[in-house]
Amino acid sequence: FLSDEGNIDIGHRCKRYRNWAVLSQKRGNEEKVIAYFSRSLNRTQRQYCTTRREVLAVVKSLAHFHPYLNGRKFAARTDHFSLRLLVNFKYAEGQLARWLQKIQRYDLKIEHRHGKYYL
Repeated sequence: FLSDEGNIDIGHRCKRYRNWAVLSQKRGNEEKVIAYFSRSLNRTQRQYCTTRREVLAVVKSLAHFHPYLNGRKFAARTDHFSLRLLVNFKYAEGQLARWLQKIQRYDLKIEHRHGKYYL
């Protein structure tokens, strides 16, 4: 269960056919898993570039964990470094602009975490 105390994190991973996320909360020195999320990518989504698949992973996991995250400050961890810069991109168009709007509704900080230390 999610406590009112402790930092909330979402760890994201995206591969060619699937993306997944873990909602966790740090309590003291321990990180407790609250929930998991996973989904397969459809044929069109598999053709996206890596950055677009990473943004999609964040958008879908935020939608899935919305009841836990709405109105809270939290960190979103990713192994895709450029995602940190992309979230603040001012001149996005089309699908990417819509996705970035969805991400910007939340009070989150994108953090990079090297893949070998991940999930």
